[in-house]
Amino acid sequence: MPSTPFNSSYQNSKAHSSRLEAVLNTVIDGIITINNRGVIQSFNPSAERIFGYAPEDVIGKNVKMLMPDPYHKEHDGYLQNYFNTGDKQIIGKGREVEAKRKDGTIFSMELGVNEMNIAGETMFVGTIRDISDRKAAEQALMENQAKLQAIVDNTVDGLITINEVGKIEHYNKACEDIFGFTFVEVVGKNVKMLMPEPYHKEHDGYLQNYQNTGTKKIIGIGREVKGKRKNGTCFPIDLSVSEVHIHGRKLYSGIVRDISERKKSEDKIEQANAELEEFSYRTSHDLRSPLVSSIRLLDIVQEAVKNNEKDHALMGIGHIQKSLNQLEELVKDILTLTLTKNEKEDYEAVNVDTVINDSLNNLKHMENYERLSIQFAPQFEEFL
Repeated sequence: MPSTPFNSSYQNSKAHSSRLEAVLNTVIDGIITINNRGVIQSFNPSAERIFGYAPEDVIGKNVKMLMPDPYHKEHDGYLQNYFNTGDKQIIGKGREVEAKRKDGTIFSMELGVNEMNIAGETMFVGTIRDISDRKAAEQALMENQAKLQAIVDNTVDGLITINEVGKIEHYNKACEDIFGFTFVEVVGKNVKMLMPEPYHKEHDGYLQNYQNTGTKKIIGIGREVKGKRKNGTCFPIDLSVSEVHIHGRKLYSGIVRDISERKKSEDKIEQANAELEEFSYRTSHDLRSPLVSSIRLLDIVQEAVKNNEKDHALMGIGHIQKSLNQLEELVKDILTLTLTKNEKEDYEAVNVDTVINDSLNNLKHMENYERLSIQFAPQFEEFL
């Protein structure tokens, strides 16, 4: 039977329909068509995979069955409002909405809706892309970022990130406590605002020099420097700086620790060591004096005994006893001082004449005493 123009046109139309159906059946995105009452007319294989329904489960039913609330109860009213007013909310646009699978689970999808006219009847075609995995990945990323931010914000040490020109990009809560500036007050500003001289004027030059030559002075190394608080006070900090590369950008991350209290403790220890050294020197000197005197007097007593000079020997023994008693009192004072170092000492009246005369008497028994010239003329003012 010879082919007619009608048969040829029919054959071409049928072939075109077959090709179009093959395309719709193989695309990754779900494609659903509905009529002007919202009733599903077609439901491609990808839509089956996305929603879990077979075509016979949904064709002829209202598309809102695929929607959770509030979309479910609002859909018919929205469709009617569109026909009454022509007000488009989603038609011709794409947006992210939620949908409901056959098993009742809710998932995120990207939905694009277009209007079409077939044989004088208005219809709508919806293109659906399941973005559950992407949203889950985004949510996981957001949670990880939130956890990281929480960790960074709650560290004891300050964390500052600057860009290649020294502008502050990140500044955690510990930095706010350390420097007194809030994040809003420092972000986008040069980090040298947190530095006193000479670091303030040298910082930009150092940064530029490092970028030009690669010579590191502090990057990768920790050191003690000075910081400046919002109120202008300067204080010691431990600073360590690292270079970081993120998405082709070079950043510098600085960890800051306020060591003001540690430095105060170190100063106290140094002062205590100095006091201990002075105390040791004075104590050894005070203890040595009566010992030397006693040893010398023993020689004198020994010589007097040999020569049967009883009175001379007894006098020497008396001086030795006095020196040893003095030594005993010094030892007691040292022990008392050790036990009551932090207690307030009471004033004690001392007879200076007696102390000086006793010291001079001890000197008389020392070798070469006669070569000494001692003048004693004390003058004291009375006080209460």
